[in-house]
Amino acid sequence: MHVTWIRPDVIESYQALHAAGLAHSVEVWDRSGNLAGGLYGVAIGKAFITESMFARQPDASKVGFVTLSCHLQKWGFVLNDGKRESGHLSRLGFTLMPRAKFNALLAQACAEPGREGRWAVDKTIDVSQWDPKTGVA
Repeated sequence: MHVTWIRPDVIESYQALHAAGLAHSVEVWDRSGNLAGGLYGVAIGKAFITESMFARQPDASKVGFVTLSCHLQKWGFVLNDGKRESGHLSRLGFTLMPRAKFNALLAQACAEPGREGRWAVDKTIDVSQWDPKTGVA
């Protein structure tokens, strides 16, 4: 039996958030057309809260995460909350911040107008130019 925290009520909630233009997923596909990895989360204003990442192939979730972070930066987002400290996120440039600073940044980001609706990859964005120390962190 496969055990997961993604129960039916969680799925229903994210489906409702997605229909409202607030939940988004990033899929990474390999050259053979197989799903290699990805992530999903919720955007509120100029904040994105990454909820979960997965990889079926090495580093696939990292590719999706960097691609998303680059887009968020280009779109003026000020926060991408990775939820918890990990070596994975640290290698991608994320850092911990004091709770008071995070809460202030989150409140500011959530109050700003965001990017709602369906998101798509912007092929004019050069993901190799993403700077994790600028903007979204």
